[in-house]
Amino acid sequence: MVAILSFARFARADEEVANRPYIRVGQSGTCYAKAVPSAPQGTGGTTTVYSVEADGDKPLYSFSWYASSLSIECPPGPVYQDSAISLVRMGEWPRGHKAAASQLAIAFYVRNRLVKQYSTLDIAGSPENVVASKSHYRVIDHVLGYGLADSKVFQIVTVDSRTLIFDPFTGDLVMARTVAK
Repeated sequence: MVAILSFARFARADEEVANRPYIRVGQSGTCYAKAVPSAPQGTGGTTTVYSVEADGDKPLYSFSWYASSLSIECPPGPVYQDSAISLVRMGEWPRGHKAAASQLAIAFYVRNRLVKQYSTLDIAGSPENVVASKSHYRVIDHVLGYGLADSKVFQIVTVDSRTLIFDPFTGDLVMARTVAK
C-alpha cells in the first residue's frame, strides 16, 4: 500500500499545473504586470504592464504571451511610458529529458521590447546538464530575482549550483559563480 501511495505521489508531481491569472509587483510598487492565460497550458495569453497612479492604474504596454513566472522592476517615483521598466520572463516547464536550443529558459524585456533571451541549452551548457522527472526537465533550480539593494542585477541558480547574474536592462550575463554546497 505504501508503494502504491508513493507512486501516486510521484506521478502527480510530474503533472503540469494549470495556468492561472496573476500579478507581479515591482519592488518600488510603482508598476505591475498582469498575466492572463488563454488556455490551461502553454504560453498563449496576454501580459500587460501597468503604472500605478493616484487617478487609476494605466496600461503601458502589452505582450501577446503568457508566462507562469515573471519578475518586474520599475523605477521609484512616478512611472512614465519612457521609464526603464525591466520585465523578466521565465520559460515554461519543458518536456523531455535534455536541454534544447528551441526551449526558452529566460527572456529579458525593457519597456515593450525583447532585449535578450536564453534557451535551456544556453543556461545548461550541455544537453545532459538537467534535472529530469518522468516527462519534464529543468535547468534553473531557483530564481533569486532582482537584487534587494541593486535592481540592476537579476540572478538565477542553476541545477548544477551556478549563480548566473544578468544585467536585466541588456540581458547580458555579467557574472557566473559556483555556489558552495
